Amino acid sequence: MLIMATGSTFFALVSTSLAFGVLHSYQGKLGVVRTGVVGFFMGAAFIYTGSLWPPMVAHALIDLVAGLVLRDRLLA
Repeated sequence: MLIMATGSTFFALVSTSLAFGVLHSYQGKLGVVRTGVVGFFMGAAFIYTGSLWPPMVAHALIDLVAGLVLRDRLLA
């Protein structure tokens, strides 16, 4: 929708990536940057495929792996 509203795929991709990063600000400044970059690639996957499924699956896998890696810290 943002692409249609602005006429710019690049603007839509960058602005939504920034928003995705900011929504993860509880992770600190580095977390904002990391998730912003990940958001950029997820947005690109959406634009390329036209489907939300690839970025949704990627997000779920990232969360799953993070949970498994950090499991002991989270349970302590």
